[in-house]
Parts: sequence; structure tokens; C-alpha cells
Amino acid sequence: MKTKTTTVYITADGKEFIDSDEAHHHEMSLNNIKYFFIRYNPDVTEGRGLQSAGFIAVNAKQSHRMFAEHAAYELFGSNIEFVQGVFGSNAIMNNWKIIGESQSEPPETNNIIARVEERFVNPKIWGEGIHQHPVNQ
Repeated sequence: MKTKTTTVYITADGKEFIDSDEAHHHEMSLNNIKYFFIRYNPDVTEGRGLQSAGFIAVNAKQSHRMFAEHAAYELFGSNIEFVQGVFGSNAIMNNWKIIGESQSEPPETNNIIARVEERFVNPKIWGEGIHQHPVNQ
């Protein structure tokens, strides 16, 4: 019987690689990702604000916030909602709101509601477009 030990390289996002160059290349591609904290799911019955929160991860060369806003429109629709359907200035509220952005360590996977990747970023991590996280579908 033989024993073989293999070195495994684990990148910041938890992916495992056997080749250190591939791991390094992947790790460098993670520098293009920014995370946007978003609140959504308004209480339109009582107007008590946004009930849910999560992150939109954006892999792009630039204009990260615009990609995150586009994803929010695709996922949640208009940014404006009305309490109890009353079309009035005293009943208007946000349907969703991007609160902040970060390029630090990725948040917990279960807090990521969508991943967005632009066409021109290389290498691709998730695939071009908006991908809603399976937990939140």
C-alpha cells in the first residue's frame, strides 16, 4: 500500500485548487468583487420600513454600484412602493435600498442574495449576468 499526500490551496472564497498558480490567479480575480449591503421587502401594510437584508456581490472592472442597482431593479422591481397602495406623498417608501459597499472579506454565503458578473471581466467566476442565490429564490 502507498500513501500519497497532496497539497490543496484554498482561496479566500473557499474554492480548492491543487495547482498554486491557478489558486493565485483565482485569488487575484477576487479583487474585482465588491459587496453591496441591501435592505428590501417593505412592510407596505403598516409602512414600518424594509424587513429583509442581504448582499449583492458584483464582479466587474468598474461601475460596481450601477451593476448592483441594476440587479436590485431586476430582482425587486421599482425602487418606490406605496403603503397600502395609497398613491400619495405621505405613503411613499423605498421598495429596496442599497445601504453600503465593501471590498473586504466576503459575507456569509447565506447572506448573499445575488451574484452579478459583467461580460468583460476575466476570468469569469459565476458567469455573465445576474444570478439569484439559490437559498433566496
